[in-house]
Amino acid sequence: MQKPPAALRTYITVVALAATVVGLALLRLSALPSGFDWLVAGQVAALVALARCYPVHLAPKSKFSLDTAPTIAALFLLPPAYAVLSVGVGMLAGELWLRARSLQAVLNVSVAILRTAAGIAVLGLAAGGSVHDASLGRAALALLPAILAMLTLSILLVDIAVGLTLRRRFSAQQVWLRHRSGLGHEVTLAMLGLVCAYATMDVPWVLGLMAVPGALIYRSLRDGVALRQRMLTTLTQLADLTESGGLSGRAHGERVGALCIALAEALPVRDSDLIAATAQAGRLHQLAALGGGSGVGERGAALAASLLSGEAAAAIVRHQSDRWDGAGAARGSRGARLPLGARILAVADAYDHLTVNTNTPVSSVTALTILKAERGRRYDPAVVDALATVLASGETRGATVLLFPVAATG
Repeated sequence: MQKPPAALRTYITVVALAATVVGLALLRLSALPSGFDWLVAGQVAALVALARCYPVHLAPKSKFSLDTAPTIAALFLLPPAYAVLSVGVGMLAGELWLRARSLQAVLNVSVAILRTAAGIAVLGLAAGGSVHDASLGRAALALLPAILAMLTLSILLVDIAVGLTLRRRFSAQQVWLRHRSGLGHEVTLAMLGLVCAYATMDVPWVLGLMAVPGALIYRSLRDGVALRQRMLTTLTQLADLTESGGLSGRAHGERVGALCIALAEALPVRDSDLIAATAQAGRLHQLAALGGGSGVGERGAALAASLLSGEAAAAIVRHQSDRWDGAGAARGSRGARLPLGARILAVADAYDHLTVNTNTPVSSVTALTILKAERGRRYDPAVVDALATVLASGETRGATVLLFPVAATG
């Protein structure tokens, strides 16, 4: 196992020390807990642990934790120190159950403590004092800046660790694009936690019943993702049946998908959702050729999109054959009005057809020369230039462009 970078170990140590200092300071300022506090704290810890161990599945490769809901409930039901303590203990229990690596466990527990403390501080400032006696409407208004502060802090702390692990820096735009889709989920969970807190203020044992809707959501989303994955597998197998030049359609789709990622990163494209949609469209783009007509192709594109990334994926597959100069385009799209993913896919698909997926493959140099001849006419000049950059480096993510046999001469 590769040893974590020294900078990462130092960073996590600093974050853990900060979390310890904050927790101890809050404990010193708090009175002894009541029986009500212990009952609520135990339930919060259990709910946080369950949320950590059983994240909900939003997509085949996308999971989302529900721990924000019990964390927010703790802010409104418990004194600050015991809210932080219950969340921290729950997160630690979850990490131990999952047998997470020590550094990862320390970071996750520390982030949970610090973001809970940040939520307490901002919530108090926004409410103008204690929120325990505030009306539901006033508490909801105060919660919005609090959840924003909590989300910002946790993203910042985690992304710094990721950057140190990968030895790269993330721009503010990259961070936003990576996490924007989760903002709505966090706000929804925060409001759920607020409602549960107010519903259980007089009957604290009811808080544990939050696990019931959580379990139902988990089961429903898990089954939905499993069904979607089975359908996607079937669709992928259908795409693999479309062969070109006597070579495997599956190998063609996999190569094109890998090259799409490399081209997007070489441009560079900052939107990770767009990169994923383009790569997936590259994997399944052959569906648009089923039946040889636009009608079946349109249905294939729409079906692929429904299982991948919505209308963006449909547009990529649908416009993959459109020219940069707009010549012969039935939809009237040209130039930058064409979806960027479609422009990337067009070049990746053409390159693979020229070098591998044909009866008379040419060398990479010859293929690049052919594509450059169509630069500004059939293909986006920037994407062709990106291909030249990728070929110069010789690598794509998860595959090597020159890994596959090519002809020695043009």
